[in-house]
Amino acid sequence: MAPWLSDWWPQICETAERGGHTAAEIIEEVSTGKAIGWPVDGGFLLLARTADDAILIWVGVGKGVRDWCGTAEAEISAFAKAVGCNKLKIEGRKGWQRILPHWTRVGDDLELPLT
Repeated sequence: MAPWLSDWWPQICETAERGGHTAAEIIEEVSTGKAIGWPVDGGFLLLARTADDAILIWVGVGKGVRDWCGTAEAEISAFAKAVGCNKLKIEGRKGWQRILPHWTRVGDDLELPLT
């Protein structure tokens, strides 16, 4: 789903801007197939494939994240494996570590190897 068609678009833009990205960048990345929108029950994520065969969750918004985070992780992990990726990454605030304690901090990102 195109993120600009989502009810979450204002929050997506706000969150992206806090992370140094712009709405124009999101539109460009999704329009050219470099990123995809991933709706979740209670939120919306932006995913991109990295050069090191990971799926990067580079923007995430929503309510009740603890309620849907596990389901989203399982769905995105299955998708990542299906397209030949070996890990998930999250570009985001350090607070994600509290929600995802089984992920490993690598620099400014969190990573989860897929087995």
